[in-house]
This record gives sequence, C-alpha cells and structure tokens, in this order.
Amino acid sequence: MFFAYFVMLPFTLKFAAGFGAVENNFALEEYFSLILSVLLAAGLVFELPMLSFFLSKIGILKPDYMRKYRRHAIVVIMILAALLTPGTDPVSQILLAIPLVLLYEISIFVSKISQKKT
Repeated sequence: MFFAYFVMLPFTLKFAAGFGAVENNFALEEYFSLILSVLLAAGLVFELPMLSFFLSKIGILKPDYMRKYRRHAIVVIMILAALLTPGTDPVSQILLAIPLVLLYEISIFVSKISQKKT
C-alpha cells in the first residue's frame, strides 16, 4: 500500500487532472473512491509471493512451471493491471504491471526456496 500511495496514486491523479483541455474538479466521493481503488488493488496484488509460498508448500505450484509460463504470466499481468487500475490511463497500468512482474519473479524464487525445505 506504501508503493500505491506514494508512487501510483500521484501519477494517477496527475494524469486524471491533466486529461484533456478541460479543468477537472473531482468530487470528494470520486477522489476517495479513486484512492481506495488504487490502494486496495495494489494491496491485493502485492500478496502474490505469499500465495506462491503457500501453494508451493502444499505442492500445487512448482517453480519450473512458473518459469515455463513466464511469457503467458506477463500477458495476464498486463490484462490484470488494465482491469485493476481505476482509470483508463496507461501510466497507472504500467506502474502496476512493473511491480507485478517483479513480484512474479520474486514468487518464483519464494517457490524455489519453499520447495527445498519439503
């Protein structure tokens, strides 16, 4: 949520405020809805390494499987980033997708470590 509040949210608000030639004035309800959406989406997706840890401990997820389908995962991550960002701006989508790809790589490492201990 720290990343979302200090990195993603300023870019999202700057893009939304400067979109088009018309001055945008957000209603308080819309502003808080946007903030809440960004924070919840980022908080949810940053749980990916924990999910991979538990699935690896159970034996459902293997690091070789994650490496094999890395390209597919990146496409799915881009689609999820487009769906999870509240606006239609590509800046927010990319700012969410880059950490997701990094989290996917960390998840492969976490899965490898949790597999060794079993």
